[in-house]
Amino acid sequence: MVEPQSTWHSATTIADRAANRAPAVLTRTIAGQVLLWPPAMEERYGFGPFEAIGRTCWQLLQTMFWQPLDQIQAHLLKNRLWMGGLLQRHANGRLMPTAHQWYLSDDPVSQEVVVIELHSDIAAEHLADIVAAIAHELSQPLAAVGTYLHAANREPLPPSSNMSNVREAVSAAASQFDRIKAGMHLFRELGDALRGDR
Repeated sequence: MVEPQSTWHSATTIADRAANRAPAVLTRTIAGQVLLWPPAMEERYGFGPFEAIGRTCWQLLQTMFWQPLDQIQAHLLKNRLWMGGLLQRHANGRLMPTAHQWYLSDDPVSQEVVVIELHSDIAAEHLADIVAAIAHELSQPLAAVGTYLHAANREPLPPSSNMSNVREAVSAAASQFDRIKAGMHLFRELGDALRGDR
């Protein structure tokens, strides 16, 4: 449990100052449920407040994280601040590299700790996070493909009873290859987004 360490006023002052640099600010629970979805968020992502409020924000925006979410949340709870780059999707499906600043804040009404998120256009220093996210998406299926194919290669074809094991290994490798293809598509989308193609 996080002990409140800042006042609602100080947290919102930070958000107001950062909002001068980041055009979109939302408020959510620690678990990710959207509490406030102002017009700037609708303008940025295309979802209206009735679509967003009550939803889990990273599910709504199909957020792709460059490290496990529980590690990011743990960093936020410990330091009351997290910053980094994330990949998200607009309501129209367009991929959006976005710079994030998350702050813990103390809600004086509910007496609960909430999170203020600041979303802005991706900065150059966060591009490494985005590339790492996609690389992470590709590295696991690539390793799995190698494992399955090596297993299939070691499996002797005769007798015929072993063919089912070979087919399972090849099928699993094909499934992982589909993930790799999807990751490569993300790279192409990211390139379009960074070039400003819409």
